[in-house]
Amino acid sequence: MNASSLNINIKTLLAFFLISTTVFSASSQNIIDSMKSIVNSVGIEFLYPDNKDLLNCYDSIIRFYQTTENYDSLIVYENKAAQLHIERNNLTKYVQKTNKVGYYYSLKGEHDKSVKVLLDNLRFVKKNNLNNELAETYIYLGFGYRHFNQEKAIGFFTLCLDNEKDTLSVYYSSSLNEIANIYNLSGKYEEALAFYLRALKIKEVAAQSSPGQGIVYSY
Repeated sequence: MNASSLNINIKTLLAFFLISTTVFSASSQNIIDSMKSIVNSVGIEFLYPDNKDLLNCYDSIIRFYQTTENYDSLIVYENKAAQLHIERNNLTKYVQKTNKVGYYYSLKGEHDKSVKVLLDNLRFVKKNNLNNELAETYIYLGFGYRHFNQEKAIGFFTLCLDNEKDTLSVYYSSSLNEIANIYNLSGKYEEALAFYLRALKIKEVAAQSSPGQGIVYSY
């Protein structure tokens, strides 16, 4: 079997793997284990030499691992995707993928790593004048700090509010909600209520403009 036909056959198997993991969740781990041995034997980069195809493959794998909350694997593939984006000079996508890496470290409980990745990313954003990415990076820094330095977390959530142009966006309402959560856990109930009400108002307005969008109430 020549390299070209091997490439096509393995791609077909990988496509089956990506579909099967979403349809047959009960046996998905067995499918993953079987496919890993095939993919590792030749390398996923061999299967998808074109960067666009490879990015699509990474994104499919990321979507699957999101359903299983496998943060280690998510960090690996978000990093791989980030590096491809930087090679293609897509700085915005690089920043967004790197923010996800920092977020997944936070979900793993590795808050020091989370903050380091995100602070490095913030410096990259500022150095390259990617002002539209400031709000997203600030909110992820808030997530990174919230478990061990609430004061800094509030500071970064506030910076997100200051830099998010769309006041109906999920970043804006989530930042308000996160500030409220911190005040609530600190026993500052009046301050918490004020931020909860601001977040609720935004969600109500957003729901009116997008009827299919539900409202999540905080208590």
